[in-house]
Amino acid sequence: MNHDAPDLGFAPGEAVDAARLARRGLLRIGERCMISPLAVFVPADAEGTVRPIELGDGCQVGPFAVIFGGTRIGNGARVEEHVIAGRHGHVEAGTGAEPQPASDRFPRGRTLDPD
Repeated sequence: MNHDAPDLGFAPGEAVDAARLARRGLLRIGERCMISPLAVFVPADAEGTVRPIELGDGCQVGPFAVIFGGTRIGNGARVEEHVIAGRHGHVEAGTGAEPQPASDRFPRGRTLDPD
């Protein structure tokens, strides 16, 4: 666990909703964003390091999407249902994955990592 970071009340890997994250000042939300109440945010990594999440203007986060701490969702980007976003970076407009049959190019649960 990262003992240098202030205690923000999040266990390593703990999933929380947008409201709890925003109350702690760890969710920056742009204008005209739509966030499903069923979206999940994981602000603390396995070592307990807590990082903020930033949602740009006009982005959408679907139900059961999982967004990790340190992620920046760019202006106009969509994170569809059941998508895991940002284990290592950013999601820009045009990179959102839509749920489709598993045989298609972007199946449910696809991780959107730029690397």
